[in-house]
Amino acid sequence: MQTQLMQPGKASVPWLERFVPGGNAPERTPIQALPFTIGRIDTVDLQINSTRVSREHAVILLEGGAYRIRDLGSTNGTFVNGQRIEEVVLDDGDMVVIADCEFTFVSGAKSARANATQVMSGAGAPKVDFREQIAAVRRIQESLLHCGATPKLEPILNLETGMLFGYRSLALGQGERTLEHDPNAIAPSTSNTSAWRALQLRRLLASEAFLKLEQDALLLLELRPDEVARGFAAEAHLLRLRHLVGDTRLVVGLAANSVTDTPEIGEFCARLTHVGFRLAYLDFLGSKAQVSQLADPVPDFLVLASNFARELQGGNRQARQLSGVLEACQEIGTRPIVTGISTKEDEEACYKLGFQYVITPRLGRKPSTSSVAKLLKSNDPRVESFA
Repeated sequence: MQTQLMQPGKASVPWLERFVPGGNAPERTPIQALPFTIGRIDTVDLQINSTRVSREHAVILLEGGAYRIRDLGSTNGTFVNGQRIEEVVLDDGDMVVIADCEFTFVSGAKSARANATQVMSGAGAPKVDFREQIAAVRRIQESLLHCGATPKLEPILNLETGMLFGYRSLALGQGERTLEHDPNAIAPSTSNTSAWRALQLRRLLASEAFLKLEQDALLLLELRPDEVARGFAAEAHLLRLRHLVGDTRLVVGLAANSVTDTPEIGEFCARLTHVGFRLAYLDFLGSKAQVSQLADPVPDFLVLASNFARELQGGNRQARQLSGVLEACQEIGTRPIVTGISTKEDEEACYKLGFQYVITPRLGRKPSTSSVAKLLKSNDPRVESFA
């Protein structure tokens, strides 16, 4: 079946909507006849040219007034809202992932939604009002795209050169509003589709803000461990961001303890490196020996927990511990980044120990005597933006 661009509001049939990098509008594939088959061979209704897609992968049906999707025994599975399924009812806004392709299901015609409503009076009525979820996502999107939620970007400085090396986009911090308390807020939980889409939009906004700041820097985006459960959908999301930011500039960050403690997350990281992503393990709080034992894949960067910064002025013992961590990082080929830096003394201590990269949000303070002063003394407008 030929994929078409459809005008919103003019559809009389359900469709699958897919974002294509570089496109001006999402591609919408109308489901004009049922059953609607998806697979790799040319006789299916929607052909996906990927070796990760089975010949006949999945089928969409209409049964009892409700749309359903059924996996046809595929090798790599069919995922709906991050869960691998055998067969499940499709609601408006559900996310369907097959291999590297992510689709959003829309029922389209009002008559189809009316038929589904008639079924809801029975015992099998869904417990969640999908229309409210869709409305919540739209409110979140409007808030983000109209700058109702400002992305938080922290600069990463190269102490050796005194230049900006990159930015870290902060994940949702503690104390921020949740979707349950305010549908316009950015939800920290990814247990439902609307919350996860809020995080996707947040990263998109952060990526766009980054592109306006620095053309030669890196962008470190944090991925929550619970997002990994979404499998190919999470990978597709990161691929879209990489297309926007640039192949060599995006760094994906995951909590260090989640990578070492959860085999599934380690496997996810291995898949990312296989397709060319750069990795950072975040909030590392361990010893030299624990650095040496980091599981494959070895990250490009190791972001140290802020606790390390509090030990910078603690004397020779703490300095030896930090030097040991730095030495272990050099042995395995990863670059450590120190966080929690708030004073010029901390910067000087990092530099003397041999650390090259620090994250510091206080660029507006009095310049230090280290090489960071080259940036702090300049008239660069980015300095004021982070003061």
